[in-house]
Order: sequence, then C-alpha cells, then structure tokens
Amino acid sequence: MSPRKHAALVWIFFLAASGVVFAQADARDLYDRALELYRAETFAEALPLFQEFIAASPQDTKADDAQWYLGRAFLKLGRIDEAVQAFEAVRGHEGGSNRVVEATTDLAKIRLDRGDLDAALGLLEPLKKPQDLAPEDRRALRLLADVRLELGARDWKAYRDQEARYHLGEAVTEYELLLREPRDNKERLSLLEDLGKAYLQLMETGRDAPAARVYQEAAIGAFGQALDLNPEEPKKVKLLGLLESARRPERVALTGTVEALGGAANAASERPSASSVWVPGAQASAEFSLAIPLTFQQQLVVSAGFAHDSFALRTFNFGPTELDAERLLQSTEDFNAGLAWRTGSRHGLRSELKASGGYRLAEDSELSNWGLGVTEKLDWRVAPSWKLGLDGSWAISRYPAYATGSLRELDHWLTGINPQFTWYPSPDLSLGLGYDFTFKQYLNAKYDTLAGIGTATENRQYFTHTADLTLRATPGKVVHPTLTYSFTYNETRNYDVEVQILGTNPFVRDYYDYIENALDLGLLCKWSKDFSTDLKAKAALQNFLNYPAQDAAGDNLTGEKRRDLNITLGGELKYRIWKKEKNRFGDLSADVRTVYEQNISNTYHENSFQTNYRTLAVTGGLVLELK
Repeated sequence: MSPRKHAALVWIFFLAASGVVFAQADARDLYDRALELYRAETFAEALPLFQEFIAASPQDTKADDAQWYLGRAFLKLGRIDEAVQAFEAVRGHEGGSNRVVEATTDLAKIRLDRGDLDAALGLLEPLKKPQDLAPEDRRALRLLADVRLELGARDWKAYRDQEARYHLGEAVTEYELLLREPRDNKERLSLLEDLGKAYLQLMETGRDAPAARVYQEAAIGAFGQALDLNPEEPKKVKLLGLLESARRPERVALTGTVEALGGAANAASERPSASSVWVPGAQASAEFSLAIPLTFQQQLVVSAGFAHDSFALRTFNFGPTELDAERLLQSTEDFNAGLAWRTGSRHGLRSELKASGGYRLAEDSELSNWGLGVTEKLDWRVAPSWKLGLDGSWAISRYPAYATGSLRELDHWLTGINPQFTWYPSPDLSLGLGYDFTFKQYLNAKYDTLAGIGTATENRQYFTHTADLTLRATPGKVVHPTLTYSFTYNETRNYDVEVQILGTNPFVRDYYDYIENALDLGLLCKWSKDFSTDLKAKAALQNFLNYPAQDAAGDNLTGEKRRDLNITLGGELKYRIWKKEKNRFGDLSADVRTVYEQNISNTYHENSFQTNYRTLAVTGGLVLELK
C-alpha cells in the first residue's frame, strides 16, 4: 500500500472514531440531563430524555441505569404496566446489569402491592444473601421478610398451618439477619417491631402451650428493645399495645361494635289503594363480647346486644284499612344475650357451644316475641386443602300477644343441621358446598288435613332443605368477590287451606310447598386500609307447587300457580376516620348504607302476608369497632 493511501485510511478511521466519541458524549449529555430532572422529581420531563438516550445508545454502559430510572419514573407517575416493562428490560439486559437487584426488588414490590404474594416471593428469594449486604441487598431482604410475614398471615387464615409456620420462621431469620448491622436507630426500631409481629403470629400458630411461651418471650424481648430506643409518641403507643398483646395472649378481651345511623326509608305496595311514602328513622345497635380464658385454647365468651330499627320490614296484613304503604314498615327493638364455650385446637378440630336468648319489642305488639336457643358449631381441618364443618341448632319462639281465629299461630320451635365442605385449591380461592335441613313445628296452628275441611288435628310443620355452592376469591388486596347459588325445597305438612274467593272456595292441599332458586353476589373492595365498599345483590325465584294465584281485585283465580321473585340490592361505603392506634380502644368509621328490597308476585293476596311490595332505606352515621 502506498504511503498516501495508508495516510488516507488512518484519517478515515480517526474521523469515524471521533464521530462515535462525539455521539457518545452527546448521548451522555442526554443521560445527565434526564438524571438531573429525575432527582428534581420532574419525572414527566425526565421520561423522554431517558427514552431518547436508550434508543440512541443501547450498548452504552449507562443504558441499564437509564432503563431502571425510566421504570422508577413510570412508577412515580402511576404508570405501573410501563414500569414493569422497564424493570423487566433491566433484568433481561444483554451482558447483565448492575441494577438487577434494584429492578427485581421494584418488580416484587409491584407484585406485593397487587396482592400476588407468591410472585413477589419467587422474585425475591434468589436475591437473598447471608452476608456482605450492600444497600440494595438489604432492601431486597427487607421486602422478602415483609412478604413472608404476609404469607404467614395468609396461610394461617387459610388453615395452611405448616406453611404459615415455615414462612413466619423464615421471616424471623431474615429480620434478625438485618438487625446485625442496621443503618441507624430508625431502621433498628422498624426491624424490631416487625420481628416482634412475626413472633406474635408464631405464638398464634403454636401447637402447644410450651411453644407459645417460647414465642411469647421472644416477642416481648423484641418489643422491649424497640421501646428502649425511645420512639416518638405515636410509635410508642403502638409498641405498648403490641407489648401488652404479647404479655397477655390469653387475657380477658372485650370486643364489640357500636353503630348509630340515621336516614329515611321509602315503602310502597302494588295494591291499587296503596301509596308511596318516605319515613324518617334510625338504625342503632351495640354488640359486645367478653372472652375469658380457661386453659390453653379454651375460652368462655359472654355476649350481649341491642338493636333498634325504624325500617324493619313487616309483611303482615291486619285488615283493609291498614293496607297503605307505610304499614310495610315498623320500629323494633331487639335484646339478646349469650354464653359460649370455645375449645379445641386453633386450626384442628374446633368447637363452639352457645346458649342464647332474646326478646323483640315490635311497634305492632302482636309481633313482639321472645326466644331461647342452643347452637353447636364444629370446624375440622382434615387436610391443608380442605375442611369440614357441622352446625346444629335448636330454638323456640313465643308470641305472647299474637291471637287470631286460629289462636296463637306463630309460636313454634325449630331445629336444624348444616354440614359443610370447603376446598381450597389455592390460598386465594375457596369452593364451599353445604346442605341445610330445618324442621319447624308450630305449637298451635291447626289447619285442615288431607281428609278435608274442618278435620284439623295436627299442628302445621315445615321441612326445609337447602343446598348451596359458594365460590370465594381474593385475587388481590382490593377485590374480594363471593358468588353463591342455592336451591331450596320447602315442604309443608298439616297445612291444607280453603282459599276464600268470591264464587268458589278451592281447597288447596300442601298450601305452602315451593321450590326456590337463588343467586347471591357479593363484591367487597378494600381500596385502602381506611376505605372500603361492599356491594351485594340477591335474586330468589320461588315457584309454588300448589298455591293458586289471585288477581289484583282478589275476586278470581288466574289459573296459574303462585310465583314470587324476591330482589335485594345493598351497598355500603365505609371510611375509617379515627384509628385504634390513636385512641387506644377501637376504630371509628363513617358509614353510608343503602338497601333495596322488592317482591314481585303474580298473586296479589295472601291470608297472612303482604305481596308485591318494595322498600328502599338510606342511612348514614358512625360505626365504632372495639378491638
């Protein structure tokens, strides 16, 4: 090669290299300006500069840093899906990246916020280091311990005892590892609090009293060390409450709920002479229970309650002059008290035997009643993924002031049994199958029998069979849907009636037999720790087997069998305005509720009950939950 050609090639190479250097310098200037905007928290302005830098210099050593900052900026702006893409790009960066730990931790935090605990755990576990922890390693390990704490609580709630103990034990190990070299007292305080909480949950999962005492001592030690750091007042109050819980796990505990709601209800009947009215009123209640420990995992529970309702639905008719819409509503006061014995392992075989009594004082004195009852609830965790339940009950109700031509028709006793099966295909999903049988025996309600009119010798009886299928899910922290389908067959005995119709009086045997199909949907949304909404909708279609439908005038039969559609819609909006941590006794919440009920029937008359009605109640007020 001639000297002239060689010199030309050298100049070309020099110019090309200079262009690359200048281009890199320009790109780095983009990166520096983007980073400056990011640190100034002007994230929207930083985004396009980071994106331009990455596009211009994908092989630059700062490209992965820019990608991570890009994800953080998206995160700050609430653009979560784009942040996920950016963090995944860091994890998949060609040649590796020094931001993998940070990006993976950020991804895990997003999964945790969305309630996907298992995905967060899968991301964080490979990052765990036993020593030489850099700041990003400590952040990842802390989040891993927090995820395990939530996993332990979730698995315990889902009766996955072994898994709960494993996750809580791992969380303890990770918190203690971080406590070896905390950055400062603020981090030490936070770690000690969470370590104590982990031990508190392990106390609950203890299989026997000695194990529970070991965890108790460890929890007391953690909370005591945290208090020795002299935290500020709000944190100090919280830690004192946790310490008290650790010191007295089997203490006498008072819990309860107090509600005070005011509003109005609209009631209307479809009868031609009825009207629609708005009635002002109130709903108030107080329920308290006192749990007294007897031995390990045995409690005696004393309970008492009171409730007032200005909008109690009354479906009785008492004559043609009382068929206006406002007669559908009445005020009631309910008083109740109970004594229960709880025993059994926490998540093995559990039992609650309860005796209770109550009295209802109704505006319509004939509906005032008192009652006594006994219930037994058994819950048996047969395996980690499924459990069995068996509920039994017996109760008697008396109506001292009720008297008609058939004398004291409403006095009755009833007994029932309800076996249930629940399957947990995953901690966030359950499928329940249940059957309920109830037998109701009236004490003095003699109707005609199959022998004909005027042959009544036995009291009326009801045999009610209900099968239900329930699906519950908690796909995330926010949405908690529930869907239930139920099928009911109601069979009556000694309940044959002569229907009073102009021109004919048909004799109807098995008067109140019916088949019901019902669908019940619930949608609880926990938008934050303080704010939640709860929507409920139920539709039940009753097809009567023998009951003849009557026209609106009540003069003729339509030739159809009676068919009722009962619709219930409800909504609740609840916001916590005062936390227990600040007042030391309970959570105070503002609450707004709406309930709509409607009966749509193809018959307009019944001997004892109102048909074709609707009510709407809107109330608002305060709810205090004692803990």
